[in-house]
Amino acid sequence: MAIVRSEGKRCKYSGLLGCDSVWGCFVCAGRILAGYARDLNVLVEHHGFARTLLGSFTTRHYRDDDLGWLRKRQSQCFTDLLGGKGWGLVRKRFGIVGVVRAIDVTFGKASGFHAHLHPLFLLTHSHDGKAGRRELADINAQLFERWRSIVRRRMGEKYVPNADHGVLLKPCYRADYLVKMGVSLEVTGAFSKTAKNGNCSMLEVAIRAVDGDERFREVFRSYARGMKGAKFLTWSKGAKQVLEEVKHDGDEEALSEETLVATIPDETWRLVRGIPGARVELLEAGEDRGTEGVIKRIELWLGVEHAVRAGPALRPLRKIDRVLTLDFAAVGASASEIASRT
Repeated sequence: MAIVRSEGKRCKYSGLLGCDSVWGCFVCAGRILAGYARDLNVLVEHHGFARTLLGSFTTRHYRDDDLGWLRKRQSQCFTDLLGGKGWGLVRKRFGIVGVVRAIDVTFGKASGFHAHLHPLFLLTHSHDGKAGRRELADINAQLFERWRSIVRRRMGEKYVPNADHGVLLKPCYRADYLVKMGVSLEVTGAFSKTAKNGNCSMLEVAIRAVDGDERFREVFRSYARGMKGAKFLTWSKGAKQVLEEVKHDGDEEALSEETLVATIPDETWRLVRGIPGARVELLEAGEDRGTEGVIKRIELWLGVEHAVRAGPALRPLRKIDRVLTLDFAAVGASASEIASRT
């Protein structure tokens, strides 16, 4: 594996074994959601915060609801919301040019899984000022009535939300708020989210499960099964076009080239990753002093026989497909052993 750095940016690891699951793996989720956050922030900064709204769309939910059914029905409802003549009139009246949608899931002991959608609406004009606030209230009211009607048709009367929770629109000042929704990532230090109203984030559920709570083990398994195949972000055609404009303008951070800082042998990495806090300290050493900093830190921990070197090429990222749920019975098993069971 290797440590790489974008020009003028922080170091990161490359070539590590990964499952690329944004739902069941908090390590991979940290990397994936960080990329989503960059895309969304660049998008909103380019389009303009005053022309962007953050929404929350939800339905009623119950303790015995199956999460897979609930989130699929909500997604179908939102797809219906953005289709047909009714949406065309809303889009034309308020100047909506694109939508990016994210999913959020929390868990409550009394009410079960709480799944809801958080879209970004890209407008053609600003919603600042008194007139903008009036228009914001009008958009909220019109989308709420349309949402209630669609939920009633798709899911039934018992899932129709009330006026306080069904639809909420507000100004968007930070696009990376979207990527905090689906998975709590305090473990990475990059994202954090504490669920409201006594609910648990899915990271909290996983922690309790690992600590031995049998009920939360089953909750997490149900969560992983229910979210399998779900897309964290869904982009409308208009939103993709706005992002393409950013790319053409050269504003996308992902366009910057990566440089190799150090290549770390597999046997050395296996020892390093077992040292508490070493994985973060190694990146910091690379950022502060480059290759020399990484070598000195590893020599300090493991001795000169484990000195690393900067190599000319990186090995491609290896992936484990189909690894989604946490296998609590296989704590300590190798990644290949876990993959063989799925």
